[in-house]
Amino acid sequence: MDLDIIAIVVSIIAIVVSVITFVSQKQQDKKLNTINLEAEYFSDIYKEHLIKNIPNARRYIAFVQGKLSGTQKMIDVLKAIQQDSYYYCYKEPEFYEKMQKKVQDFEDYLSSNTGHSYTGEQQTEVLLKIKIYIEEIYDCICNHLVGN
Repeated sequence: MDLDIIAIVVSIIAIVVSVITFVSQKQQDKKLNTINLEAEYFSDIYKEHLIKNIPNARRYIAFVQGKLSGTQKMIDVLKAIQQDSYYYCYKEPEFYEKMQKKVQDFEDYLSSNTGHSYTGEQQTEVLLKIKIYIEEIYDCICNHLVGN
């Protein structure tokens, strides 16, 4: 009789563990599916900008007769990034605001410096600043993708 009670208790424990494992696995699967879907959206929104658009637009930025020029393509890319990021305005407003600020700061920098004359050393500083703005945008996007 004691063995029957022990068998029943072990069976009940096994059933409870099975149910808990099943529920836990379903929650993990749902979370993983959500993460994968978000990563796909993220890739759809930013992949082309990161791999093609920004590097291609950067190639046009140069100094011609000491004046910063060729910035319009980058400004257009930055506007496209802002437009394409609207999904995150609703889904993840904190990331959206951070991204918008970085993109807008870079756009403002380009707009305010285009056409201005710079000496050789100043040109180096401007190009370095442009590089930093681009790196900050890449960091913002990539860090968000990996969850930082």
